[in-house]
Amino acid sequence: MNISEETRKPIIGLCQTMCPEREIKLRESEKLLHWLELKGGRKSREHRADRRLVIKEYLRPAAGKYGPKPAELRPGPVLLKTTSHLIKKKFSARHFESFEVLKVAASICFTKDYVYIVHKPNSVVPLSEHQWHEVYGFVFDRLRAVRQDMTIQQIQDSCGVRILEHATRIMIFANYRLCQEPLTNFDPNINATHIQESLKKLLNLYEDASNCRCNMAEFVSIYLLFNLCSTEALQYGLTVKKSLKQSLHIMCSAYNNKALSVPVKEISSILQLNNEEHTKSLLELCGLEVIPGKGVRFMKASFQSDVLMPRTLHDSVEEDLQWEDISRLLLGNDCQCLTSDDT
Repeated sequence: MNISEETRKPIIGLCQTMCPEREIKLRESEKLLHWLELKGGRKSREHRADRRLVIKEYLRPAAGKYGPKPAELRPGPVLLKTTSHLIKKKFSARHFESFEVLKVAASICFTKDYVYIVHKPNSVVPLSEHQWHEVYGFVFDRLRAVRQDMTIQQIQDSCGVRILEHATRIMIFANYRLCQEPLTNFDPNINATHIQESLKKLLNLYEDASNCRCNMAEFVSIYLLFNLCSTEALQYGLTVKKSLKQSLHIMCSAYNNKALSVPVKEISSILQLNNEEHTKSLLELCGLEVIPGKGVRFMKASFQSDVLMPRTLHDSVEEDLQWEDISRLLLGNDCQCLTSDDT
């Protein structure tokens, strides 16, 4: 069957707001608005939408129905504005006050069990009178809708890169902040699946030399650390810069020798773990021998990569980066180049 050129063309969204007006009216009449979208917020007695805050929700595609109309799809610049809004409004002092001071890394790279710090900017961070998981549940759903609109329109330019960078940072940050929440509040496996999907899409977009690559090193390192058990990822890692190639698996091959050992202090520094005792316990959990006074002996035969690691907050994150603005953290380099149209 021949498909016409017209059919092959991607749909171009026409909605210039964060949520189509038709959806706002429907959800308002059916009382389906989230309290973060209401006039007056949680304390609101009338279920009235604040059109500055309502964001299109994720809807699973229905079988047998036509896709969304252009008027219901947001073009790239509006999607970017939406992710910027989610970062600035939902991860700022408005929703995070007086509960505690959050101390975070500027760029968080992690495996499914560990958090690694890439660099450390200076700013102030406030955290949370509202339950973290509650706010993130809202943000996560709206990010799914953003990525859905992006996929339908086949947005693959630098705007798409920035959208996915925003979304991935938010999901990574939540994976750390909510790591000790019960499954009823936060499912790390579902979150990890969406992170993986976004990372792979990002790497594909980075292949286009015309796209913005200013944050490529950050997200390549995240991808490698997130997939330490993947042969495919390790093969990919061999093609990137030397500075992005550190991991326990690679060190096991590099230092695989009965006569060699690596100081525990060095491993603690690389993995940004709480202290040497914490590092020793995790290394031993992985089947690696820690020799008192010498260090850890890497042996491929004894290394256990399938061990379930304890999920925990990290002192190095909680202590070193106490004055961090979460919105600037999640925007990354974009925070220096956003125009008034993005706010």
